[in-house]
Amino acid sequence: MVAAVSLAVTAWGTFKSAQVANAQLAEVREGSEAEVRAQASRVSMWSEGTDSGKELHIVIANRSPDPVYAFLATLENQTFVPVGNVPPCTRVRIPGVVMSNAFTAEGLDGPQSIRLGFYDSTGRTWLRPLIGKLERASEPFDGPEPDVRMDERQADSTLLIRNPQVAATSSTECG
Repeated sequence: MVAAVSLAVTAWGTFKSAQVANAQLAEVREGSEAEVRAQASRVSMWSEGTDSGKELHIVIANRSPDPVYAFLATLENQTFVPVGNVPPCTRVRIPGVVMSNAFTAEGLDGPQSIRLGFYDSTGRTWLRPLIGKLERASEPFDGPEPDVRMDERQADSTLLIRNPQVAATSSTECG
């Protein structure tokens, strides 16, 4: 009888220890996910202006202390328009006429069908629609290769951020 009670108490103690370990593991996972999303949650996109074509602008804001490589993607991830390296604490305003030209060149059907894609400082790929929540892209992601060359003389006119009509300014909100 004493052995049975002892065994029951040991089993109950083991069960409770396992519950505590599972709770601690869940907390660590939540903390890790928050860390992974920390930079990505500070990168956003929205539209400004009217929906009547060229007056509409897309704004990309990188409020994180690290750069991101951004691109615009169709909702189906079939076509990509590279934005380029967006420095830390920077707001990029892409005029409608620049977007229209890029969309036409790439076969996109307009700004309402796009979402922002970007690579964070650790190389993870993220996607954010104009309206909707941030999501991590599935791996492997068959998107554009980031342009990591530092040569300012590079004549890659396909990067939207290098277009003289695109304005990149310091963001007042950062970090």
